[in-house]
Amino acid sequence: MKKVLHLVSAMNIGGIETLLMNLLRENCNQKLLKFELLCLYDHEGVFDREIKKLGYPIHKVKNPQIQIKGIRYLVRLSRLTKFLKTNMNDIDIIHIHISSSISAFIPILANKFSGVNKKIVIHSHNSDGGYKKLHYFGKEILKKMDVVRVACSQQAADWLFGPESESKNKVHIILNGIDTQKFKYSESVRQRMRQELNVDNKTVIGHVGRLAKQKNHGFLIESCRLYHQTHPNSVLVIAGSGPERNSIEKKIANYSLNHCVMLLGDRNDISDLLCAFDIFWFPSLYEGLSLSLLEAQSSGLQILCTDNVSKETVQSDRIHLLPIQDPKLWSLKTDQYINKRTSGSNTCSMDIKNTYRELVNLYHLL
Repeated sequence: MKKVLHLVSAMNIGGIETLLMNLLRENCNQKLLKFELLCLYDHEGVFDREIKKLGYPIHKVKNPQIQIKGIRYLVRLSRLTKFLKTNMNDIDIIHIHISSSISAFIPILANKFSGVNKKIVIHSHNSDGGYKKLHYFGKEILKKMDVVRVACSQQAADWLFGPESESKNKVHIILNGIDTQKFKYSESVRQRMRQELNVDNKTVIGHVGRLAKQKNHGFLIESCRLYHQTHPNSVLVIAGSGPERNSIEKKIANYSLNHCVMLLGDRNDISDLLCAFDIFWFPSLYEGLSLSLLEAQSSGLQILCTDNVSKETVQSDRIHLLPIQDPKLWSLKTDQYINKRTSGSNTCSMDIKNTYRELVNLYHLL
């Protein structure tokens, strides 16, 4: 049985972490692999308790308390090298989950310097990001490295490994997956959640996403303002937390929308929340392959989404792709699709069982 070390920053709520949790839970059912986790930051993660409860070892590398970036980089490399040399001799594969090329080099170098020389899988989870000059420089180096390349979509493959990855067939495209049974729509859950949120007789526009610039919440609030002008009985419900919360709150206050925008923070009942929504808005600037969009499709919601998402994201006819230059259009299209929920999608490629099976097959080839 292959033993895989999954390497992440920390197990907080986010796309990479949620996918990993889906894989860990599925592995508890199928038991075809041995998993361990390694976090590059040593603070307590949101998912840490569940990971331990499921029986998976979770390791932490002590975070360097040094302000100078170059020295902090070297200290982190030294600590990770020592950890791998001391603890990871029985690991077969190190699976590194990243969104930018510059995040790959510390674990790749630590693997080499430690002498363990395990097979490295680099997994791309996004299609854009910050520090672009460094990223593009790092991408050129990454092309020359002997690693196994995985991406959640073709856009994510192009971002991390270059557009030539498609024609040269160097990248394994493994779609993200969710527990589709968990996200099936329930009328009784809808009624309960709408009562809890006190939105019983309101039109509920929903959004799930980290409060970060990538998710484009400013556009979301602007579209809400326009829609609310003609639909005063509407509310916008946002689930998620992140660094942009203060700026989002200021924009809500500036537009005098405090009475009709709800910031719920992180939630562990997203499947129930989706049942309460009447439509789902998702104006992200870029995505690898959004789990939130897969979950909303599985719940049967009609979705207004930016037209720059990867083609693999569209798993049903309920996603309606729109430009993000025109919030008025989003307001108009909401009228067209609101309250047209269907029974949900059972598309096989959305399910975590399929993602898990493809990873098992890949690992056994290495």
